[in-house]
Amino acid sequence: FGGMSCEARSSLGNITMQFFVHNVS
Repeated sequence: FGGMSCEARSSLGNITMQFFVHNVS
């Protein structure tokens, strides 16, 4: 993630969290 902007990393993290929550539920 070093080369990615803070915005891009935050967006990717948000998508990953949504996917994780959807999988667990």
